[in-house]
Amino acid sequence: MVATLVVALALGTGSGITQARDLAKRSMIEYDAGDFEKALNDAQRAYELDPLPALLFNLGQCHRALHHWERAEFYYRGYLRRRPDAKNRAAVEGLIADMQARQKEATAAASTPAAAPILVEAPAAAPSPPPPAAVPTTSAPEAAVTAPAPGRPVPVGAWVVGSVGVAAVAAGVVFAVLATDLKNSDSFQNGSAPTAFHTISQGQFNDETTDAYFANGLIYGGAVALVGGVLWGVFGRGSAPASGPAAVSF
Repeated sequence: MVATLVVALALGTGSGITQARDLAKRSMIEYDAGDFEKALNDAQRAYELDPLPALLFNLGQCHRALHHWERAEFYYRGYLRRRPDAKNRAAVEGLIADMQARQKEATAAASTPAAAPILVEAPAAAPSPPPPAAVPTTSAPEAAVTAPAPGRPVPVGAWVVGSVGVAAVAAGVVFAVLATDLKNSDSFQNGSAPTAFHTISQGQFNDETTDAYFANGLIYGGAVALVGGVLWGVFGRGSAPASGPAAVSF
């Protein structure tokens, strides 16, 4: 494929012809530089001053570079009409066929209806948030911020002491009942020990005061432990300190 311009070597003499030759050379330089509009204008002026067939080919090349397919075909055909024996005839005929194919492509693209735009309903706009409250511009005294904080849990030691107290009181009550039953039973009066009631020794069983002592000690000690555990749990919890700054200023 011919991609360059043809130099018109058969330019004659004279001021107009000399000017046409200069314009043709400048057109070739502009074409090689990619400035196809200027190359087209200078080639057109050169042809008007000296209508040589080679300039028709150059005009076709400029229109081809500018994607003017129909105009390029017109000048290629004019070149072959003026130069039927041109050495590059086969190449120019190939250019003519290419221009015809490009014209058909352009016509088909222009006749194809454009796809209708798909209308998508825009989602409803979310309601605007209320405007922020106005912040006073004057300086106010610092206001203490006391965030309520959850109280601390009951200490584990309070639970342990209270539980021990409850267990001791319960055991003391059991021993008190046993002491009372044994004191009033026939077995106690006869000096025999019903071992089914508890597991203390025979000598201790024979003396009902032993159970009474155990009962009193467990009940009193358990009561003290229970009260101590309750007081520990109430006063030992305290309150968790509030986190964050103690005051804010506006």
